[in-house]
Amino acid sequence: MASAPKEIAVDMSPFFRLFKDGSIERLSPPQFQPPIGGMAGRRVMFFVAEKDLLRDRAWGYYEGLRKSAWAGEAEIMETREEGHCFHLFNSSSDKAVAIMDRGQLLHSSAYSRCCTFRVPTEFIS
Repeated sequence: MASAPKEIAVDMSPFFRLFKDGSIERLSPPQFQPPIGGMAGRRVMFFVAEKDLLRDRAWGYYEGLRKSAWAGEAEIMETREEGHCFHLFNSSSDKAVAIMDRGQLLHSSAYSRCCTFRVPTEFIS
C-alpha cells in the first residue's frame, strides 16, 4: 500500500520544500549546478552559516570545486550558531563584521579576481 503524499508547509521552489512533518526536500535543478571545471578566476571563498538550510549544499559545492579540474584555490568560512543571511539582519555583530572583513580582504588582494556565475537565459522564466 502506497503512503499518502507529504503535505507541503513551505514551497521554496526551485530551491527546497519544507514539509509539515519537519522534513526538507532539497531541489537541484541543472541551472543551479553550473559547470565549474573551466571557471575563470583563481580564488573562490564560500561563506556559510551553521544553521542555514543551504549549509550542506554550500559544503558540497565547495568540495566539488576542490575535487574538480579547476586549478584555483577554494576556501570556506562557516559561522557557528547563525542562520541564513544573518549578517544582513545584524550587520554590526562581531560575526557579521568578521565575514565582511574576510570578504573585503579577498576582494582587495592583488591576486584576487571576481568571478560571476551566469545562469543561461533559457533557464530564466
